[in-house]
Amino acid sequence: MTVAALMVTLFSIFSRSPHTITAMPDDRTTHTLHRLEAFSDIVIGFCLAQLGLNLFLPRSADDVISVWASTNMLISAFVAIALLWWLYHRVVSIYFVLNTPMVIINFGMLCGVVLSMYFFESVVHLSAIGQNPSRFLTL
Repeated sequence: MTVAALMVTLFSIFSRSPHTITAMPDDRTTHTLHRLEAFSDIVIGFCLAQLGLNLFLPRSADDVISVWASTNMLISAFVAIALLWWLYHRVVSIYFVLNTPMVIINFGMLCGVVLSMYFFESVVHLSAIGQNPSRFLTL
């Protein structure tokens, strides 16, 4: 597919009015919205579970300090994800209309949450092995 064909396809998708896309019965629309919310909750829940799984146990009493650094990263990541979840819930409950652009934005936001988890896990991993995690800030 050429770039021009892709642009035409995206323009046709984004130029549709929400009424032509959501012309399905109310029960189907509600069911689809609940499925999107459930999928989003699962993705966010898996991100939080992955954070907890990345904590490591200290090998000795001397390693407790390094565990504290990764625990601080876990707490800050948990707070960030919890805030994202709350904001997501508020945005969906107030502004979400079931149409193609909003569904694409929803999946893009979920991709951003997963990529931010990769960033947090990388920082925790570098901290755990004793390297400076500030390298990621320059990327």
